Amino acid sequence: MTILITVVVVLVVLVMITLAMAVRIVRQYERGVLFRFGRLIGTREPGLRFIIPFVDGPHQPGHPSDA
Repeated sequence: MTILITVVVVLVVLVMITLAMAVRIVRQYERGVLFRFGRLIGTREPGLRFIIPFVDGPHQPGHPSDA
């Protein structure tokens, strides 16, 4: 019985970590670029965005004024 509880707790923690990794915030003054398996998928507008963890790679390109 204790093994079952341990397994359930570990699975719940892993699911919570995965969900936390799926949420990205693009700030109002930024635009996001989304890559899936290294290929460009498109741009993302500001706001709360959801991605597929370990598959999608969001990137916020630098602003020209940062140089």
